Amino acid sequence: MPKVYLCDTGIANHFANLDMGSLFENSIFQNLRPKGEFNYYQRKNGVEIDIILDKKEAYEVKLNPRESDVKRLKSMAMELNLEKFKIISNNYNDLEHIVYGFLL
Repeated sequence: MPKVYLCDTGIANHFANLDMGSLFENSIFQNLRPKGEFNYYQRKNGVEIDIILDKKEAYEVKLNPRESDVKRLKSMAMELNLEKFKIISNNYNDLEHIVYGFLL
């Protein structure tokens, strides 16, 4: 099933009553959208990469990322020959490869 992002998180929340994670992901999409071509990747088992930017950079959006999220994204990015990978977080975390949504 394809992912759908809306141009306004307020409208999205009004009509769909989205959880905080979905609203944060939609907001990140809006911030990254002008930076290049977007793709989404999902395996048959459901494991996914939220955003692949310009077929070079993998981004996973998490409110509270864990070390297992970083390891999974790194593994998938390497399998797909992507140059970079980052987890975009809403909350502070001292793990490597974390960037904060407000810094995009």
